[in-house]
Amino acid sequence: MNLFSAIRGIRGTLQYLSAGPGPNEQRLIEAMSERIAEVIDPAECEVTTDGKTIKLVGVNRLRGKMTSVMPFFILRAPLPADQRLKMAFEALAKSTQSFLTPCGGPAWPAPDTTPHVIVSSDTINVWWGGSSEPDATARLRPLNRNQLGV
Repeated sequence: MNLFSAIRGIRGTLQYLSAGPGPNEQRLIEAMSERIAEVIDPAECEVTTDGKTIKLVGVNRLRGKMTSVMPFFILRAPLPADQRLKMAFEALAKSTQSFLTPCGGPAWPAPDTTPHVIVSSDTINVWWGGSSEPDATARLRPLNRNQLGV
């Protein structure tokens, strides 16, 4: 690799990182943030988004803790749409569970729960708990792919 190629690669990466989300990406990321905020106790955590990154900031017992999820990186990967969506929601679900389960504290949303994501042609469903949705301890409100344009 020569210097010119390296500079072009760095420039491309910077453009990728600084680019704003596309309209569908932003709607999806805002919906992801909204759904997470619905299942989290606002006395424990504040959820915000800039349309590109989802940030969870602890309050009360989690004060001083913070985590960010950047779904737009995954959503732009050169993979099939269903795979990108599944990966983005798995990252969000795992990060949320890890953030809300402090060391030595109670597991969120309950002990022995695992995050699960199912992407169908119509909806995206996310839950924590058993391997099927009826066994869920906590779940996000389903996302309608057609409404979000994904």
